[in-house]
Amino acid sequence: MISIKQRRVWKWLSGGICSAALVLMIGSIVTTEAAPLGNVSSCAWNAGSHWFDVACAGGAQIRIIYYRDDIFRIWVGPSGSFTNGASAQCVVYNTPMATQPTLTDAGTYYRIETNECVLRVYKTPCSFGLYQKDNATVVFEEQSPIDITANLSTQTLRQQVGDFFYGCGGWNGHYCHNGLAAPATYGGMNYQNNDNPNPAPYYCNLKGYGAFRNTWQPGTYYFQNPVRTQHSEGRFDCFYFYGPSLKKVLDGYTVITGRPYMPPIWGLDFSVTGDFTYSGHQDGTLDQTSAAWVTQDFPVGSWVPNDGPGGDQTVAPLQQMNIDYRAKNQIVNMWCGIFMQDTTLRTQFLNWGIRFFKIDCEWIGGGYQYCTDAMITLDANGLEKYTADSARSFIQFTAGWAGQQRFGYPWTGDNTSSFAWIGWHIPTLIGSAMSALQGMTVEVAGIGGAPSDIVYLRALQWQAMQPMWFLNECCGGGQNKWPWNRCAQYVNLCRNIFKLRTRLIPYIYTTCHDAAVTGVTTQRPAMLEFPNDPNTWDNGTATDTKTLHEFMMGPWFLCRPVFENLTTTTTVNMYLPGTSSTRWIDYLTGNVATGNQTIQAFAGGTSVSGQNIVMPTYVLEGAIIPMWPAQYYATGGVLQR
Repeated sequence: MISIKQRRVWKWLSGGICSAALVLMIGSIVTTEAAPLGNVSSCAWNAGSHWFDVACAGGAQIRIIYYRDDIFRIWVGPSGSFTNGASAQCVVYNTPMATQPTLTDAGTYYRIETNECVLRVYKTPCSFGLYQKDNATVVFEEQSPIDITANLSTQTLRQQVGDFFYGCGGWNGHYCHNGLAAPATYGGMNYQNNDNPNPAPYYCNLKGYGAFRNTWQPGTYYFQNPVRTQHSEGRFDCFYFYGPSLKKVLDGYTVITGRPYMPPIWGLDFSVTGDFTYSGHQDGTLDQTSAAWVTQDFPVGSWVPNDGPGGDQTVAPLQQMNIDYRAKNQIVNMWCGIFMQDTTLRTQFLNWGIRFFKIDCEWIGGGYQYCTDAMITLDANGLEKYTADSARSFIQFTAGWAGQQRFGYPWTGDNTSSFAWIGWHIPTLIGSAMSALQGMTVEVAGIGGAPSDIVYLRALQWQAMQPMWFLNECCGGGQNKWPWNRCAQYVNLCRNIFKLRTRLIPYIYTTCHDAAVTGVTTQRPAMLEFPNDPNTWDNGTATDTKTLHEFMMGPWFLCRPVFENLTTTTTVNMYLPGTSSTRWIDYLTGNVATGNQTIQAFAGGTSVSGQNIVMPTYVLEGAIIPMWPAQYYATGGVLQR
């Protein structure tokens, strides 16, 4: 038999929606004779348009546009004409800086200087180099001119000492991309390790810059020697962001493509998705399910009670559900399909009080612009004009593209939990932070299947320390995933995890606000807080993964998820970043350890005795952690901003 979701996937695949994506993928392997940029014949400031015009031999024209002293764009018109790529949907700030940067003819190159950095435009042939303000320290430099053919554009950079590459969206299982061919490509509904269900045509480098290709076309970034970035199109259009810190680079990227969304407080509550509007559901009605969670004393603040992305036949009960559950101070939301393109329906659902929408396979189509257009339809600007409460609507999705961070949060897709699954999700989460994907998450203990008690517990431990967390009861394999059923021997530990998470919501909400202001996400690699510690820069080795399997929640918490089956030991390796003067405090015991060392962190084994199976969690000395007193849920149905 095939599941409901499998039938939907087959319908989507057989309906031809993904044919455009297939054409794009085919385009990525077409090769034609290279057409590199020729010699520069002129470079001049265009006072009327506020950009530099660069003319090259062979007819190519280039616009160099500055948006801030640390943000500029290199836009190539191969035959003198310019097309605008993904700008209309992906670029939210597109106003050139009116003040002219200083232009100097330095002989072999034109020097364009701002208060932040220097761009060199080499003359013979045309190529580009970005330098720090001293015009001596290289940030990046092209090895050869940009190549543009009918269906492939390539930029080739010299590999530099100190290059460490990150980004490309939420590439499952990956953090630092040195030596890899990273896909800036949506590969369809493939959600396993090494798949990229949430791509972005963007990368950043520890040397202090980021690059966003303004395109809808798929690409591959070869972070090798030399470094080559390619997209399947006959144009080149790239925004650059200078740091030198990567936090500042993320600020620049999210100025151009949009800040991460700011969830309402109730959006941080635990959420349960399931097909409770269908008759004969294995767990009964939503009322029966909700009552069970209350009886078991597990906090839930939000429900998504219809597994109906393929149509609106299951939507009708949601109106009364919203009324009933607002009275209980809980939110009822919606899993939706392409029927939401109907403005009348959207208005109706908003009037019912629905503010969160999970979009699934029918509507995301082949990804790229198709998915982005769906998100624009449902983002706060698209929805709140129909409401009077300004309730900060948001979305859960896969298949986004550049700018996806402004709509809501992505999840890593439908995958089945295991210890290995935990292991590859941690680099996914910290890697996604380098593309500003706030709140990247996963279904609690995966989807389908029946994880063991200890895998379920270990999954809860790290997922509770992410800004967004939810359980998907759909496709449950005939057995629900409620903690008291799926994780019975550890149920008290599970309950404690839920309640601690609820207490931490003021801290998490603060980090969400910081993300919405700066582009630096709640979940983040240690490198963003300790950029001078080389042990945070890369993936480590097979025997010493350094910080690859650790994440920070905001600037203060350091978490080391347990993906080992600890049957013969109670500790795991954990690297504490910083220097020997950095002081880390064990959140559970209060013990103090110093930074710049690997410790044996206590994690407990598998024995229920003592109920001391924990995830190693440390707090940086000096932290201020706002917390609520113990309570059942955060704010539930109260639409607090």
